[in-house]
Amino acid sequence: MWSDPSEYVHRIAWYKRDKLREIRDLGYEIVGGVDLREPENVPEEVLDEDFWRSQTRDLWLEESPETDQEIFDWYGEHKQYVVENMIRQAEVVDDIRQCQRWLRDTDVQTVLDYGGGAGDFALYLAYNGYDVCYSDVQGTWIDFFRRRIRERDVNPLVSPIRSPRDTPRDVVDSADAAVCLEVIEHLPDPEAVVEGFADVIEPGGYLISSWTFSDWSDDPDDVYTPCHINTGRDRSREVAEKVEESFEEVDFTWNKQMRLWRRLEE
Repeated sequence: MWSDPSEYVHRIAWYKRDKLREIRDLGYEIVGGVDLREPENVPEEVLDEDFWRSQTRDLWLEESPETDQEIFDWYGEHKQYVVENMIRQAEVVDDIRQCQRWLRDTDVQTVLDYGGGAGDFALYLAYNGYDVCYSDVQGTWIDFFRRRIRERDVNPLVSPIRSPRDTPRDVVDSADAAVCLEVIEHLPDPEAVVEGFADVIEPGGYLISSWTFSDWSDDPDDVYTPCHINTGRDRSREVAEKVEESFEEVDFTWNKQMRLWRRLEE
């Protein structure tokens, strides 16, 4: 961390513009009506995650996917969701480092990044020597991540999620650990996904999770809730209880948003 908060904000803004340069260089020059060909000249608002979240929200409300398959296809189609996630992962770079700090003191070697989005977590872990499997919805996410690794010195396994009912057991046979951050609230059956993690993570292995089931739909400026299939405290509690059937909580971040779980012995 930097001692001067203004310097921290400045560096984060630089980091986000660098992300936009990468997006442009990968062939995504105009996304969501925003011209990304000169990232240094985009308005400050374009560097705000909520700018892109609002575009995602508006598209969701306009197209109104309803069935599990429609929702699954929707996530695999829209490029601005990729930009939103790149900006988001620039903002949570400390979470990326925290994942590696948790895992480096274990015997973990193989890691599944399930719902890995733009892929920064998978790339960081791969650069730190882990055997990583990146997995997300087939379509735009997989295409984007494959473009990202094409010119890099790491070669994580890429395993697409091919249907709305796929779980971790459908993308890998086993793993020492898994990362699943801000994903399961977007899925039709979070409990099935948790069971999938229990199936593939070896006893004594680890799951790093976070989820947001909060419902802000009463707020006219809400940019979060529309894309969440599961909302509410009851769902959050039910999913936590499901995790606790197969895992024990080991550690968590200061706000308990991100948690480290250990797989129980059979």
